[in-house]
Amino acid sequence: MAAVAVWVWPVAQEWLLIGVATLALASFALLFVVQRAGRLADWCTLARAALLAATLLLAGTGAASATLLFALCAVALAADLLDGKIARRTDMEADQLATLQLAVLAVATGVGAWALLLPAYRYAFVLLSWWRDLPAHDPKPKAGDNRRARLICAGTMVLQLLAVAPHVPLGIRQAGLAIAVAALAYSYGDDVVYLLRRQREASSR
Repeated sequence: MAAVAVWVWPVAQEWLLIGVATLALASFALLFVVQRAGRLADWCTLARAALLAATLLLAGTGAASATLLFALCAVALAADLLDGKIARRTDMEADQLATLQLAVLAVATGVGAWALLLPAYRYAFVLLSWWRDLPAHDPKPKAGDNRRARLICAGTMVLQLLAVAPHVPLGIRQAGLAIAVAALAYSYGDDVVYLLRRQREASSR
């Protein structure tokens, strides 16, 4: 994904934004159907995903100002507080969708294609877990607690929101995303080490 962005972003930025928005929303809608979600909280999650997709579409068509795009992103992330107790997997994928779309917007604002490392971590983690037969869908609870992962997720979302905020110097936006990249690298790396250790302990019994 990062390689594609580096080569074609300058000449096809609008089409990439629109394409990512369309594919992301379609994939999440499919997940919504497969999971048979239908509670009020589930609909709130779908609305949040749709709002982020609409933000990308507006960015791709140039139909909204930077301030409006930032406001829509902020509302979409704040709506996460209204989701309540929704299905774990659906919520996880909604967060991943938000991470992807915010990263794409950050690249569009000139941060750099390396911002796509943020959504890439999750995909790499799932592929590695499939290859090593690890439970990628539920690496926690780790010692009965997953607060660390939740805090890092919340923190990276805030830093991604900062990265698309108008009137914020590029250096500050890049520094914030660099912190987010490092934090997610630590979080996913620690999960992988934990799951591999647990797998070895189970096989040695």
